[in-house]
Amino acid sequence: QLMSVTGSETTMLDFATGKEYLKVVIEPHGTFSQIGQSQLSMHVTINGNTILHTYWDASLDSSMYDTPTILLIPPLSAVTVTLAQASGADKNMQLTLTGRVYNG
Repeated sequence: QLMSVTGSETTMLDFATGKEYLKVVIEPHGTFSQIGQSQLSMHVTINGNTILHTYWDASLDSSMYDTPTILLIPPLSAVTVTLAQASGADKNMQLTLTGRVYNG
């Protein structure tokens, strides 16, 4: 699903895990030319605790597309992933999560 990412945090993923744990890759996607000079951030929380807060300056590089984030998510966890951009018009972004489920 393509979502408009604004200056405030936009929730891209919000889910709970079961009794298994997950090893996942999280990747943001968007059209680099459309992102332009924006500074983007990705914020990952598990059970309300910040696990990752990453910032990219799209005017300097497109490394956000080259550096997927790998996470181990424990059983019975509430996971939220948000994206935000610092300035300019809203940006059309996607976020994918792929991985494997392991029985504990």
